[in-house]
Amino acid sequence: MKLKEINRTAIQAWSPAEQHPIYLAAGTSAQQLDATFSTNASLEIFELDLADPTLAMKSCGSFSSPHRYHKLVWGPHGIDDQSLPSGVLIAGGENGNIILYDASKIIAGDSEVIISQSEKHTGPVRALDVNSSQTNLVASGGNESEIFIWDLNNLSSPMTPGPKTQPLEDISCVAWNKQVQHILASASPSGKASVWDLRKNDLIIKVSDHSNRMHCSGLAWNPEVATQLVLASEDDRMPVIQMWDLRFATSPLKVLESHTRGVLAIAWSEADPELLLSCGKDNRILCWNPNTAEVLYELPTSTQWCFDIQWCPRNPAVLSAAAFDGHISIYSIMGGSNDHATTLQAEQLSSSFGNMDPFGTGKTLPPFSLSTAKARLKLLRVNLRRPSDVCAQVNFEEDARGKYLDLLGYKKEELALKVFLCVHSLIKFGGQVLLKEVTFLLKTSCLLYLSDIDGLITQALLTGDYEAAVNLCLHDNRMADGIILAIAGGPELLAKTQKKYFSKTQSKISKLISAVVMKDWLDILETCDLQNWKEALAAVMTYAKPEEFSSLCGVLGSRLEAAEDTALQAQACLCYICAGTVEQLVAHWAKAQDSCSPLSLQELVEKVVVLQRAVLRAQGGVSPDMGALMAEKMNQYASLLASQGSLQTAISYLPTNTQQVTVRSRPQNGWNDPSALNRAPKKKKMPENFTPPAPITAPIMAPLGDPQVPAGQTMQTLQPQQQGPDQPVGPAIFTPIQQQPLGPPGRNPSMPQGNMEGAPGAPIGDVIKSIPTEKITKKPIPEEHLVLKTTFEGLIQKCLAAASDPQTKRKLDDAHKRLEYLYDKLREQTLSPAIVGGLHNMARSIECRCYTDGLNIHTHIVSSSNFSETSAFMPILKVVLTQANKLGV
Repeated sequence: MKLKEINRTAIQAWSPAEQHPIYLAAGTSAQQLDATFSTNASLEIFELDLADPTLAMKSCGSFSSPHRYHKLVWGPHGIDDQSLPSGVLIAGGENGNIILYDASKIIAGDSEVIISQSEKHTGPVRALDVNSSQTNLVASGGNESEIFIWDLNNLSSPMTPGPKTQPLEDISCVAWNKQVQHILASASPSGKASVWDLRKNDLIIKVSDHSNRMHCSGLAWNPEVATQLVLASEDDRMPVIQMWDLRFATSPLKVLESHTRGVLAIAWSEADPELLLSCGKDNRILCWNPNTAEVLYELPTSTQWCFDIQWCPRNPAVLSAAAFDGHISIYSIMGGSNDHATTLQAEQLSSSFGNMDPFGTGKTLPPFSLSTAKARLKLLRVNLRRPSDVCAQVNFEEDARGKYLDLLGYKKEELALKVFLCVHSLIKFGGQVLLKEVTFLLKTSCLLYLSDIDGLITQALLTGDYEAAVNLCLHDNRMADGIILAIAGGPELLAKTQKKYFSKTQSKISKLISAVVMKDWLDILETCDLQNWKEALAAVMTYAKPEEFSSLCGVLGSRLEAAEDTALQAQACLCYICAGTVEQLVAHWAKAQDSCSPLSLQELVEKVVVLQRAVLRAQGGVSPDMGALMAEKMNQYASLLASQGSLQTAISYLPTNTQQVTVRSRPQNGWNDPSALNRAPKKKKMPENFTPPAPITAPIMAPLGDPQVPAGQTMQTLQPQQQGPDQPVGPAIFTPIQQQPLGPPGRNPSMPQGNMEGAPGAPIGDVIKSIPTEKITKKPIPEEHLVLKTTFEGLIQKCLAAASDPQTKRKLDDAHKRLEYLYDKLREQTLSPAIVGGLHNMARSIECRCYTDGLNIHTHIVSSSNFSETSAFMPILKVVLTQANKLGV
């Protein structure tokens, strides 16, 4: 309910709660002109007399000022000691000046009303607030992040709450905390609010909206909760009030959304924390409950914006609002009616005429009174017409609803023609319809053409034609409406609409959005810039289906491998690892690395074995197939291990399928091979004078002699070669045999003539087993190196005690055996001093439980020494150190 009104284009300030009677100060607003375009400025004080039923407020005093004001506040400083009986008015001017006025002198009509003033600010002072706990402290804000704290007893030396915020910007509002007197908040139009601690003289927290669309126009603290404040946004794109709690400053606690345009001012009632006022560019004044984010009441206002709104400190039910139409209105939230004021006005009008006859009729006029509105009752006539009979008949049709639509004027055939003419003609002729052709078509079809797109969309929706409605929306560039309707029309229509949308929309990320929606990642991988390969791989990681993930990673890896930039070529390895394609990884490595380097081969095998285990786990225990190239590399690695004496380890790396390895020197049974390879007895007897041709290949085994041949004859026999009992048997590696032209094998004169059948030879394995083993006594390890064995063996025992995985225990058991190669070399003292020194450094790092340092020392030893000297024991040392670091022993 409106109580009073002041006809001024001014900013306002209520008198403090300690002041009685209640006053309202009005100062001429800067950057605004009234209807008379007057350039004069003044500072007036009006008295609020609620006993007076009129809308006008009594002016108690006025001061003609040379300044126009951006902000005006009325503080209680000086009321307690009566040095300033009515308090002090603080005004922020246009030129950076702060002016203090004695309110009691303005009311008394004195000419010397200015107490003091200062011009410390470099620009207009748009923000002022009085500390409620220490009333002599006033905060002000201006341009370039300027915030000053003033002592009203001495304006000469203001203080700052801390260093200026960067980047420099205007300060739109400041507010003291209602519970903690040394806390001050400030806000800027950029949407950032800063909270300052005056005891620390520093900024303690910044609050900002992540959307970067907040333009702060108002700031207010919760009167009861010290950590809560509200921020108002004057941006029409985001007309909201955000409630923040500094304890959870990552996002707003509540968002008050009811204004349709920007919010210009807010005021939180100190008497009731559940009442918050706001006014905005939508000509509305709303009263909120900020704790529930609901609107409690909307005040009736004029057709102009209200740029300032304030609660009366002494009377909590009264508020004031200053509008751009040149009025300051006083309202009450307690309800009521304006009937009394209207009746009083009518009585005054009647008394002014004195019930006399102003028109010269000679008759006394009746008392003037307001007319009472009378409600008229209208008779509703219901006419039954002919179409009702037709509608009743339609109920007996099969498609009753379709017939009803025809009767209502919504015919699908006519609508389809309208949509066709609207869409295709406009598209064909660049937005200009050929009126003659369209008019002819419409006349022949007897259609009423609607040029309004909304009308056609409405008809399409009323008839259930989603596709036509979507086409119209897309044609009118209303993409959002079209997609929403396509969702309602089903998946097929949605897919078509998405394709049309992406064909029309061209932006930096439209291709990525298209791939996410349409799930066409192959096109992205084939056409993307290879400099953005990380983004492409990340998208595949996120969105690709499990069945297509490997192939998509392979496509990207192939493109990177074919790139001219060597840095991009190196990244193809990562794509192949993600895809789990071991064969492509090996092929890429073979091109990029030195295939003759043992260290490079060792690095490849490590990657391949780890990748095989990962693929085996991902495929649920199904071992991945091994290609020919990978099998060849594994065979090379096994040969390398075997040459160093690690036969058991070498066998574990051999491929299980021998057909995968192409061995150039593998012996093959060919035509005219020597008869020694054929052990099967022959039945057919050849003539004695037949001379066989020379064999293509040399005999691998000499012909076995006849058991009846005497021992004294010069018959070549196969004798097993004796080997030491401790010498390991090497893997079966084929060695190329140098072929030489050989003549026909000579005959021993003592051998019988004719075809002799070869008898099977004695098994070699039995001969080897029959050789007695000889026990070899090993030398003792030198005392200076015993610490290596003690340390390494102790670490293995600790790992065995802590390990629970059977596979880990098998690795550690194998480590005992593999380290014997190291101990043998220590006994023979065949290791170089650099390697021995590195091993002692590793032992010291193990004693300190610095396993990471031990691994670094291990890497240095392997990279700086001869691989053949350390390959038998260094890999297993790396395994032991890795397991110890993992188990934390």
